[in-house]
Amino acid sequence: MTVQRVTEAVTATATPKGPGRVLLTIITPGQGSSGYYTPEVLERAATEKVFPRGTLGLVDHPTATEGVERPEGSLHNLALVLTEDARWDGEALVAEARVRSTYRDIVDEFHDFIGVSISAAAEIGDGGVIERLLPDPFNRIDLVSVPGRGGRVAAVLESARAREAMASDLVTRLQAALRAVDVGYYVDHDEQYVIYEPWGTTPTNLVRATYDASAPVPTLGTPEPVTRTVTYNPTTADAGPADAATPATESQEDTMAKTEIDEQELHQLRESASRAETLAQENTALKEAAEAAAKTMRERALADARAIVAESFGDNAPAFIVRAAESAATGEDFDPDTLRTEVTEAAAALTVDPATPNVGPYTITVNESDLGRMSAAEIAARINDHYFKG
Repeated sequence: MTVQRVTEAVTATATPKGPGRVLLTIITPGQGSSGYYTPEVLERAATEKVFPRGTLGLVDHPTATEGVERPEGSLHNLALVLTEDARWDGEALVAEARVRSTYRDIVDEFHDFIGVSISAAAEIGDGGVIERLLPDPFNRIDLVSVPGRGGRVAAVLESARAREAMASDLVTRLQAALRAVDVGYYVDHDEQYVIYEPWGTTPTNLVRATYDASAPVPTLGTPEPVTRTVTYNPTTADAGPADAATPATESQEDTMAKTEIDEQELHQLRESASRAETLAQENTALKEAAEAAAKTMRERALADARAIVAESFGDNAPAFIVRAAESAATGEDFDPDTLRTEVTEAAAALTVDPATPNVGPYTITVNESDLGRMSAAEIAARINDHYFKG
């Protein structure tokens, strides 16, 4: 007996019950796409609340990849919700549902032609008999476009296609499980174990762990180290004496082993390329964020420098004082308090008593290359020496 998720194509009907309300005939006894359903199994499903009040229904089944990445489905595709627990009425599993306003007109107009399809966890025995439908938070009743087998014309709500994505996409799900616990690269799997290579080791250091395939993302058991074993089986010759067969030479065995190692290296290279692309994207994003932060800091420093100059000189500050302050603000060791002290000293040095006679048109030269190395106070002192002490 196996436990897996089934997306079942069975007869299902819907009867309008008022604005936004329908009565769904979810599933009836008989042969379905994934197995045979007995009345007892469906009655037990009602008792065990396999489809309880609040069960959601989407528009179309998710794809295989979507079923792994988001098994609960997306709210963007939400179409209906059961307003009562699904119940057994003696002939079928039925339940009332409320349809989302976005889809009410479509359901009212086309309920003769669209359908519903269940997606549920199930125990399937030998011979394809569904032995039990299992309660699961991911069970759904989805709206689909193509009605399935039989049913009344006015109430066909069944999918003609069944997909068992969780079973057919096991490799993707196991890779997702390894990523979830961040333990290593997927290498192989069998019915009981997943084999993987732990991070930071060589291809010869392999580990295996049991897994539970019934979950959308399988849960892993306790890991244990394993050794790769290569087995060669003899090939039966069609004709010729027994001693005519040529045994495999050491070189041939080395070639076959190397081929298997090469395949492992190719897998690692693909994994590495994928990680490299992800890291490159993350590095680009971090670089852009750092550049934006640096630009913001430069702009803030310039604004602080101009504000400090305005505190001492007002709006008509000398241009060379402003440039000196801006130059200081671009330095890595910019300190607003130090600049404020220097600008205050420069303002004091440039203050002239109105009674002082005109000292005449003196000229002072400050090279642009010196401007970035001189503080505002040094520039003011040089001006004071030329204008007021000459």
